[in-house]
Amino acid sequence: MGHVGEDVVDYWNRRGNFFGQKSPEVRSWMRDSNNYRLEKGAGKGGNCSRGAQNRSRYDMTDPIGPRQKSNYGHD
Repeated sequence: MGHVGEDVVDYWNRRGNFFGQKSPEVRSWMRDSNNYRLEKGAGKGGNCSRGAQNRSRYDMTDPIGPRQKSNYGHD
């Protein structure tokens, strides 16, 4: 299973860290089935291969700026 469009690390760095690790916003994003698709596991073009090629890393520093508004109705 892989993420559609935006990888989870990219989502966290762009938006999720403004809400916190176990916030309703982040949990809703992770549980939203529209963010996933079934994929081949290992091998060329599979989720494992694509994940290894992604050089993004989690940014665990405190976010700077105003808190963002939830896309899932959690404020």
